[in-house]
Amino acid sequence: MAATILRFVIFATLLRCSLPLYAGEPPPPVSAETLTIKHLSATKNKSKRLLRYESDLLETMREYAPKGQGIELEIERYHTTMSRSRQAIEIEIGNRINICINSGSASEFHKSNFIAIPILKGLLGFRQLVVHADNPLSLNKITNINELRKFRVGQPNQWLDSKIYQANDINVVSGFALHAAFNMLARSRFDGFPLGLIEAEKMLAEQNNAKLLRDDDLLLYYPWPFFIWVSSKQPKLTTFITNTLDQMTKDNRLDELIQKHFESEVAVINSDNTRIIWLNNPYLPSSIPTDRSELWYIIPEPQDKPQESAPKTNP
Repeated sequence: MAATILRFVIFATLLRCSLPLYAGEPPPPVSAETLTIKHLSATKNKSKRLLRYESDLLETMREYAPKGQGIELEIERYHTTMSRSRQAIEIEIGNRINICINSGSASEFHKSNFIAIPILKGLLGFRQLVVHADNPLSLNKITNINELRKFRVGQPNQWLDSKIYQANDINVVSGFALHAAFNMLARSRFDGFPLGLIEAEKMLAEQNNAKLLRDDDLLLYYPWPFFIWVSSKQPKLTTFITNTLDQMTKDNRLDELIQKHFESEVAVINSDNTRIIWLNNPYLPSSIPTDRSELWYIIPEPQDKPQESAPKTNP
């Protein structure tokens, strides 16, 4: 009898030792890993509309953080201005910023991780011409690049677009600051001033100059995509942003965000009345995904020579 009781006690003890420490209770919660986006929220080279879109895009990424896998996303904003060369340095230091959003030709960020999904589907590559009201340049008659080559376009100092126009054999007048451009156009120093579609209306209205006008039905287009660069010291953040942007493209969230912030511009692009003149961008990096039509409003296929019209895609 005593031997039986002893065996029972030993068995019960061994069974208890083999059970999990929290048997009958939920396991302790897994501590979440925090991914932090450090973003520059002010720059002289971007409009407030573009900055608001970038902020909204990053906030939307929070919804894609896989909480079930113990990942949380935080966003820190650095409220100052930096040159692109300074951003390229700061992104790798990582104290103030660890991502940058800039054009695909931003060679300064060659040390950082490049996420090859255009966050605006090429929207910034659409340009409207502002001209003098009495200029012989008749916007309604321009239908191809050969007609455009008959005129001079103005480009302020340090605008990278100048090289694109010159590569397309378009006569460029430069050597002036942005604030002087409209007065020079009013004095007919050049024939047209191409401005980004998302900024042309506002910038022209601020001039309050009856001598200047724009054509809502004519757009110049060259591939000018905006991308996100991530610090090379942040591989997990790079993977998260890449996967998130890819998923946002698949479930149309990226389209919805662009439509929310740039509805009127998207309507102009998709209008049957809009004439679009294609300009080649020979400075577009080869790593940009031109083979994925769902990433663009217009497919930026590499061309040896500029096309007279650009093929639209379904937004």
